[in-house]
Amino acid sequence: MNAEDAGANLAREADESHGRTVAAERRALVQALILVLLTLWTFRDEVTKSVAQASTMTQAAHGLALPALAVMLLYCRRAELSRDLQKGSWWGAVLIILAVLAYAVTTWPFYVSYVRKLQFVTAFAGIALVVGGWRILWRCGPLLVLTGLAMPIGWNTYSTLSIRPETLTMDTALKALNLLPDMVVRLQGTELHYVHAGVQGVVGLGDAHNGLAAPLALASVYVFVTFSRVRPAWQSAILLIVAIPVVALGNLLRVLLHACLTVWSGAMPAEGLPRDVALVLSLVATYLVVAAASIVLDHLFVEEGGDSRVATTIRR
Repeated sequence: MNAEDAGANLAREADESHGRTVAAERRALVQALILVLLTLWTFRDEVTKSVAQASTMTQAAHGLALPALAVMLLYCRRAELSRDLQKGSWWGAVLIILAVLAYAVTTWPFYVSYVRKLQFVTAFAGIALVVGGWRILWRCGPLLVLTGLAMPIGWNTYSTLSIRPETLTMDTALKALNLLPDMVVRLQGTELHYVHAGVQGVVGLGDAHNGLAAPLALASVYVFVTFSRVRPAWQSAILLIVAIPVVALGNLLRVLLHACLTVWSGAMPAEGLPRDVALVLSLVATYLVVAAASIVLDHLFVEEGGDSRVATTIRR
């Protein structure tokens, strides 16, 4: 066999291998879409309720944007998902069946609303496992987290979980605002009563964006930015460890900005513009912090021989 024939055979084998890969990807995509549609149909009552809650309750409004973020995250990780695609595992079917059974049990006789909603996560985990195997399930972890964050929390659970972070955030904001010149602030319920330069007013923080509502939105942005690119496991671990303090500071920044914008603009207590601007700015700040942390991690550590080592020289 001459060199030209050998080269032609290699090219043909490469084309055949690429064709098999593309066919496997398309088959996996079709299977995933069919299973997702069947899951949404099975849980259609809960889907309808969740969308209605997100449309009418600001505590759950971020859930409307999370499906789009999940799709974007899936697109950003498409190369890794394609590379790690393996033969599916029947354990995925077991997870899907368990999700359906848990959904039924938490509907009757044990009515547990939030646990029932979380069966979406279990079902989607089963779909990833049955379509692509364990590595695909691992790669889809951030998407499953976003799916869980999109689930509206019931009022009782929401009230129970929000008391401590809400109280801590309000107390810290009160102390910080009282450090500003010509500012005296006191807290009454969820309202900040202030005297600034001889002018009295009220900042109506209200119930719309306190407690867990803003932290859940901030956490969603944090997860999206952290996993929008594939990074070494140790970098992801560091970013996840600092997630709670970053989200807590982002929520505190939101409250402080809301108060300052209301005071300096002379807005009415319940006016929505200062609140919305403060929330958007806190989301942007969270994004910038995570992006900056990612850049720092990328530049402080370099890959040498497969091991991550501290860089001995500053990159120019």
